[in-house]
Amino acid sequence: MPIEPVAPPAPDAACAGQGFFGRTRCMVAQCAKAEYKANTQCDAVRRQQQIDEEKRNPSLAN
Repeated sequence: MPIEPVAPPAPDAACAGQGFFGRTRCMVAQCAKAEYKANTQCDAVRRQQQIDEEKRNPSLAN
């Protein structure tokens, strides 16, 4: 019987039970991991990081 690859748990599973700011920082850390690169939850996290960076440094805006 072939072994099917097991998908890693969603990144927010590792961040459950944390407060708003703790969860946000945890999600950023989880989404930085290679196994979550294609996770749809991380798309939103990366978009928000880009928006925040552009607010801090307007020269980065396209």
